[in-house]
Amino acid sequence: MTDRFRITLAQSHAIPGDLGGNADRARAAWQAGRAAGSDLVALPALFLTGGPEGLHRPDVVADAMAMVERLAADCADGPALAIGVPHAVGDLLHDAYVICQGGRITARVFRHAPTRHEGLDAGPIPGPVAVGPVRIGTPIGTDAWSEDVAEAQAESGAEILLVPAAVPYRRGGHDVRLAHMVARVVETGLPLIHLNAVGGQGVDVYDGASFVLNQGGALAAQMPFCAAALAHIDLHRTDDGWRAAEGDRVPLPQTPEADYRAMVAGLTDALHLSGRDTLLLPLSDEADSALVAAIAADAVGPANLRLVTLGADAQAIADRLGCRLDRIDLGDARRALQAALAPVGGDVRRLDAAALDTLADAWDAMRIGAGDNAADYNPIADLDRTHMLRACRWRNATHRPWMQAPAGEVIPPDLLSPQGHETPQKAALGPDPKLAPGVPGPRLTGPF
Repeated sequence: MTDRFRITLAQSHAIPGDLGGNADRARAAWQAGRAAGSDLVALPALFLTGGPEGLHRPDVVADAMAMVERLAADCADGPALAIGVPHAVGDLLHDAYVICQGGRITARVFRHAPTRHEGLDAGPIPGPVAVGPVRIGTPIGTDAWSEDVAEAQAESGAEILLVPAAVPYRRGGHDVRLAHMVARVVETGLPLIHLNAVGGQGVDVYDGASFVLNQGGALAAQMPFCAAALAHIDLHRTDDGWRAAEGDRVPLPQTPEADYRAMVAGLTDALHLSGRDTLLLPLSDEADSALVAAIAADAVGPANLRLVTLGADAQAIADRLGCRLDRIDLGDARRALQAALAPVGGDVRRLDAAALDTLADAWDAMRIGAGDNAADYNPIADLDRTHMLRACRWRNATHRPWMQAPAGEVIPPDLLSPQGHETPQKAALGPDPKLAPGVPGPRLTGPF
């Protein structure tokens, strides 16, 4: 009897709606697992569609179901493949986890308890799936947040639990996630693998941070935060059941670093999904604008960030980031337009926005901002002022290899005083206003 079972965990970055590209990414992960001698290659929930994109469109679901059949055929000679995909059965739509072995689909597991707002249908509590010598229970996503599914699978013979998930980043959320999974391990006595999605998808940034727990809730492996990664996990049969060998345990960031990293990841992927390579930021001389500039420069590099000012003295911020700052003087245009509109009672309040839109079109840039309600995206949309200032101070004191902007005090310290350069109107909002509500940006707080 085989006493070792190797699983390749593919914390890979899926692109929303890119079925063909996501299938290619799954093949690449499977090939890496085959090269590593793995018995199973696992990807996160809803990986093939890149998350809930198009989930309620019958054509997308049909294409995804056909794509996974082809993927199974392509991955016949090597390890089994497990991948998340939407699946329709008549009028019912399920969040499914599909197991492919020997060129065909050998099991389809449906999520038992989808949340009400998702509009998905509940499936029966599934039994374990045999893959080689191991019977694997697969509570999908929120199915593992209560004891019902995991306990039923353990009682019906599961020897390990594999939880494919797509849980977005929320401040403090990883600790909540870990606590739920430890509870499942303690209740069932089985080792557990939590495999989470990674990458920005609009307001949600999936943070990865997948992990492996042994009996008793001991951490055996920890994958990185907000980064694609592969991990080859060896499980060994013991007298007390299967047990995961110790693997890499990548340290996870804490607030405010976790917030900052999620904001950079969200902006990076928002730009990628826009099909553009350049960011445009109208820069002011306030801390929130300076923080957006730092996030943007860290995400795409100073050369791909176009900073403009319509009058604010923001040169110090641009210099610290190593970015060019273009000054746009609309004074004459504003006066001329005002004179032209005066007879009919018009005003020129949208002249600045029109100028920025024109520049964005000319430079093929995505327009970002803080407090700019015409922006395409606001990286700090879910930050209150307290956490915004903490993120600024952390960035000034810290530099990480994934940052593309210079190290050091990239945000002028004089902006981080209790008042900074804030306007009287901004000061009147109180200590913790949300910044630029209504503009798309990553959610860092609130429910999962």
